[in-house]
Formats: sequence, structure tokens, C-alpha cells
Amino acid sequence: MSIAESTKAPRRGFWFSLLLVLCGSILLFAVMVEGFLRLSTRPSINRPDALLGWRIKENFSAQLDQRTFGGQLFRLDYKTGPHGERHYRALPPDGISAKKEPISILVLGDSFTMLPTSEVEQTWFAVFAQALATKTQRVVEVDALGASAYGTLQERLLAQEAQQRGATPDILILQTCMNDFFDNSYALESQTLYREQYLRRPFTTTDRPEALFYAPGFWGWLYRSPLFQLHLANAFNRAWQRLELALMTPRQARTPDQARLEHLNQLMPERPDLFPQTIAITQSEMTTIRALFPQATALSLTCWAEDYLAPLNARWPEISSKAGFVFLPDVPQAVARASRADPNVYTDDRVHWAPEGHRIAGQRAFEAAGATLAPLFEP
Repeated sequence: MSIAESTKAPRRGFWFSLLLVLCGSILLFAVMVEGFLRLSTRPSINRPDALLGWRIKENFSAQLDQRTFGGQLFRLDYKTGPHGERHYRALPPDGISAKKEPISILVLGDSFTMLPTSEVEQTWFAVFAQALATKTQRVVEVDALGASAYGTLQERLLAQEAQQRGATPDILILQTCMNDFFDNSYALESQTLYREQYLRRPFTTTDRPEALFYAPGFWGWLYRSPLFQLHLANAFNRAWQRLELALMTPRQARTPDQARLEHLNQLMPERPDLFPQTIAITQSEMTTIRALFPQATALSLTCWAEDYLAPLNARWPEISSKAGFVFLPDVPQAVARASRADPNVYTDDRVHWAPEGHRIAGQRAFEAAGATLAPLFEP
């Protein structure tokens, strides 16, 4: 063996050992960061789900801190039931009458319904239920299902699960939001920065609504893999997304959620050819939800008042009517009007409702539903 050959083996061993040390150090650092994130961040209310992409955790309970847009800090108890539902039982002021059957309400929605922005008794649907219990002198039982960022298809899948469990609500309320039009279309949402959504959620088409499909390719597999159950992976995704939003939507004094909406608003004029498709999918899914509970009085409301996605957002009354729902107008607008005098109607993202915003929205929804619910008011 030559001198040159005899020195190569130790060098190879040195570099191999160095590589092992480097990889081990990176792995140890990642484990430490993951542990820190798990200890320092509040527990997630969601869990991965093979069908829906994600869903609210079942039998979940935690005390969570929240802040209003005006800076008021408050703590709330967030609890879910065995199916990930938020449940509320509204009692009439004069006590329970054994002669009157309870009224059951099923609510399907997204973050405006399921996000921990208020105690369950302060949510818009609880305010609605309490007003109904007072008016009818009957017990009102509410189950709210959904998850943050859900589209209408995911809400339809939850509705089908509820029907299979035997749910027969007297009132069905579908809470919509303008971003549903993106959430319901892979062609639209895949152009956004929201990889944690469109790479995980199911989609469908108008010609085969029962045939679900998911984002194809490596990135779709990666985001639906166990890797994204790690806090570190999700923290990296959020940081990456916020950087992209900051570069694409340069505006001062806005919250991250408002930046997300600005991003959608900027994308909208680029693909108007896809609007008829997503409107058709949305209406088809709403029609299917309505058909699952033919005995129920069906109501719908939307939750965002400002002019983002205005051409699409203005279609909710028409879409709701064609799908068999009675649209409740002016709900988010009532909250927006109140915010001019009191910024605390919103949480600190300036998008979602704080307890006072929920109170206004629930009361306005009940007022708007008055004529439709009149048969329930009869003795």
C-alpha cells in the first residue's frame, strides 16, 4: 500500500465521523426545538384526518387565552364532545316544560363557529339558541360541527356523518364565508399560498360530486404525511407563508389574517373563468347538505362584511336560495357597524368575532330568521 493510499482511509473515516456528528447535531437541535414548541405553544384543537384533511379533536378540553382587537385579554374554556362538536343547551327563562319537545339545531361552519374565540355559551349559535328558547319557552339543543378553514365539501362530509349517527335536527344552519369559494375549488386554491389547506383537504367536481380527490404529487403526500403532525414542520410552514404574504401584499397596520384575505383578493381578478365552476360546486354541496335533512328548517348566513372577494361574496343569497336555504342578511354587517364604536367586537386578528361580536351576530341572525321560524313560536 502506498503512502497516499494509507492516508486516504483515515481521511475518509474522519469525514464520515464528521458527517455523523453533524447529522446527529441537527437531529438533536430539531428534537429540542420540537420540544420547546410543544411546551410553549397552546395545544392545537385540530388533529389530522385521512378523509377531511383535519378535524376538531374529540373530547378536547383546554383553557385558552384570547385577545380582542382593542387589546383586552380573556381566558376561555374550550370543550368538544365525542364527535368534535361544540354543544350548547339553552333553557327557557320560566323553566322546562314537560309538555314541549326540545328543539334541536345542527350548525355546520368554519372558524367563525369552531375557533376558540369565546365560551360556548357566548357563541353566535348559543345566542341564537337562547333567543329561540326564550321566544318558544322550549329547551333548545345545539350541536355545532366544522373546523377552521373548512370548505362546503368538508361540511357536507360532516353532515353525512351526523346523519349516519341519526341526527334529525329541527333547524339546520350553514355558516358560510367568502373564502369557501376558494376552499371548494382545487383550481383556485392551488394558486394560493395556503399549502396547509389545499394540500390536505379533499376536493370534488360538479360532474362527479361523490368522487373525492386530493392534491397529487410529492407535496400533497408530504403535507398529508405524519411529518406535518410535528410542531416544527407547521411552524416552518407558517413562517414561510407569512414571509410570502409580506412580500406579495405590502400594506401597513394589518393582521396576518387580513393579509391572507388581501392575497385572495389580489388573485381573484386573475381567474374569473373559474368562478362559474366554484359557484356550481358550492351550490351542489349546499344542495346535498340540505337534502340530508329534509325535515329541517334550513338557514344560512355568511360572516365577513368587508369588500374582499365582493363579486363572489354577493352571490350567497342567490346560491343559498337555489340550494334550499333561507339566507339571513346583515349578520356580519351588524358586527362591522358596532366595531366603529367598539373595536373589541373582533379578536386581535380583526377578522373573527370576540364575545361581543358573537352576541351581535347571534341576535341579528335570530331577528333575520323570525318570519321563517314563526311556526315554532306557536303554542
